[in-house]
Amino acid sequence: MRIGRKRAAAVDDGVSLVYLCNPNNPTGLALPREQLDAFIDRVAPRAVVLIDEAYNELAADPAAQSMLHRVQAGDNVIVTRTFSKIHGLAGLRIGYAMAPPTLAETLRQHVMSFPSSVAYAGALASYDDRAFLQHSRRMVAEGRSLVQEMLRRNRVRYLPTEANFIYADIGRDADAFQAAMKAEGVLIRGVYGPYRTWSRVSMGRLEDLERFAEIFDRVYNARAA
Repeated sequence: MRIGRKRAAAVDDGVSLVYLCNPNNPTGLALPREQLDAFIDRVAPRAVVLIDEAYNELAADPAAQSMLHRVQAGDNVIVTRTFSKIHGLAGLRIGYAMAPPTLAETLRQHVMSFPSSVAYAGALASYDDRAFLQHSRRMVAEGRSLVQEMLRRNRVRYLPTEANFIYADIGRDADAFQAAMKAEGVLIRGVYGPYRTWSRVSMGRLEDLERFAEIFDRVYNARAA
């Protein structure tokens, strides 16, 4: 995954905002910092660059991948994050944006009139809970290792991930494979866009992932036979 001069040149005067998810969903791949910096250098003078860092805190080196330094430098950049991933608060539907003062003021004009006070309280408590965040990182890392080992055992190609999921090429129609897994009581994602043989597997509790690995082995090898 690369963004270079060609993509930057495609951002003309008719473009007001460029959205990038880093690490990416559904691939889990992360753009190198130097590529993002170069892209922002070329694009930010004429369009807002919004970097969605929903999965940043699950990366191996979150600070090295973040574009927060471009916000601090006053560039035309917005960085967004969510409490739905590493914090485990998806049900609260809450996140936050970081932007230079002028952009922040523009965003403030479009916020919800009556956001949930319960969501605010939960987010603030979670943000300060360093022990839980370390636990989340550890559990995701252990889950990734378990699933990656199972995929290697079955010679299934997968992408190196910086997120809480793994994107794998199962070599057959992902919707059909999803249905076969569902019949065994395991839910995974089906087809994403044009990539019909690729499926995304999210991390969860280790006991659930062990069950997933067992069923995947059986379904994958039964279809291959």
